[in-house]
Amino acid sequence: MTYHDTITQMRDIVAANGPSWAAIDPESAARMAIQNRFATGLDIAKHTAGIMRADMAAYDANPAQYTQSLGCWHGFIAQQKLIAIKKHFGTTKQRYLYLSGWMVAALRSEFGPLPDQSMHEKTSVPALIAELYTFLKQADARELGGMFRALDAARAAGDAVEAKRLEDLLQRSSRQIELAPDNTTLLTEEARLTKALFKLAVDTVGYGDFTRAKRGSGSDPANRFLDHGNYLAYGLGATATWVLGLPHGLAVLHGKTRRGGLVFDVADLVKDASILPQAFISAMRGDDEQTFRRDCIEALSRSESLDFMIETLKTVAISVAGKAA
Repeated sequence: MTYHDTITQMRDIVAANGPSWAAIDPESAARMAIQNRFATGLDIAKHTAGIMRADMAAYDANPAQYTQSLGCWHGFIAQQKLIAIKKHFGTTKQRYLYLSGWMVAALRSEFGPLPDQSMHEKTSVPALIAELYTFLKQADARELGGMFRALDAARAAGDAVEAKRLEDLLQRSSRQIELAPDNTTLLTEEARLTKALFKLAVDTVGYGDFTRAKRGSGSDPANRFLDHGNYLAYGLGATATWVLGLPHGLAVLHGKTRRGGLVFDVADLVKDASILPQAFISAMRGDDEQTFRRDCIEALSRSESLDFMIETLKTVAISVAGKAA
């Protein structure tokens, strides 16, 4: 369930309980629910098992996608390690904690330090796991609290700094497009703008290190969502060209390098505006593919992207025909 879904759920609960619950802020209640979403250790184990399976699959597909592990023997040590990793690397992806047998035997035995990792009492490990879960839930709540405060601050400021940064970026790109002497220069400016928009999105949501993977080879959430969402835009692009009776392979910008180039050109009209930001938002929220797809479709529908594509194609065609005449 996404952040907005949780808020909606809380809003419905508050409304269902009448005036006596009217003072409860649904978003505040949703935040508390999210910060306490793991009721038991089993819930945490199920969640982390899913992450581990995904990391194992990524490694099987590409050995360069390896994980790193740090040993720990106390909940506080584990908590501080993960907080430090998140602070310095921007993410805890592919970073693990592991329980070392000799650490448990030497530092967690109720009988004092033992000389062999197989000698600790059978209750030591489950007791340590329970302690780890308690401290990691605290770290999770702390991290979420920081994100909620940042969200509140951005709302209060109207996100003016990032809005100005985006405005300057678009103005500069518009000037470069107007001055472009040929298609090669246009494609170069397109690539530069998209790279700058990636950087803006990464900084805005605090994603951490990001490199756009080529040909669907990315394993991190943002790259996967970008690939998924771009194909939704390609589908709209193909629909727009079909409606107007234009051949998919008409060479305009991408036509000389990619089959069906006109579809890519038309998709570029909306891709960076609707798909790119949603990919990073969904990645940071931990959305699944279905939720991301739904949010993209809603964004494309809300912005009337298909109508915009069709009208833009018609405008360009009329303009070019007028110049040819």
